Amino acid sequence: MNTQYSSKNILTRQEAADRLKISLTTMSKLLKENRIYHLRFQREVRIPEEALDDYVNGRGPKPAADPFTAPDLGTWPATPSMLGADDETA
Repeated sequence: MNTQYSSKNILTRQEAADRLKISLTTMSKLLKENRIYHLRFQREVRIPEEALDDYVNGRGPKPAADPFTAPDLGTWPATPSMLGADDETA
């Protein structure tokens, strides 16, 4: 995502939760799941106001590549050769 955020309105987790009218626990979960763009400064988290607009409008950040995610549909279901079987009888 190539969204550029200005530094005019940077919110804390609590301020962002209040704006979305959700609990701080729910806001923390959204941030942990990387569904809302945020900046982390050691233990502090800051959220650009525009990132909340993007989340509400369905334009949240793309999650980072995770090696533990399921394979794409082009390679699923796994074929016997992918599973290490030498022949089709496996």
